[in-house]
Amino acid sequence: MYLFNAGMKNRWHNRIFFDLLAGCGKCVDEDTGEEFDGSPLCAIQCEQPFTRVICVESDADLAKALEQRTMGRAQIIPRRLQQPRK
Repeated sequence: MYLFNAGMKNRWHNRIFFDLLAGCGKCVDEDTGEEFDGSPLCAIQCEQPFTRVICVESDADLAKALEQRTMGRAQIIPRRLQQPRK
């Protein structure tokens, strides 16, 4: 993510990070129990920032936690996206 964003900053003016399964923004290593930043938090911390960070999370509690952790630096969509009708 960091390499792509830094490498493309002069090629593409708009670079959007889009996460459909954003979660709460934190992950836990199953072996050590250590907590670390998930992709939404990594995206907002890039040295060369994305133009926009958009995160979708269907669980309301996780979406609320992500909104607090991103502190307004990402657009959080706290619902399931509708499936297109067949």
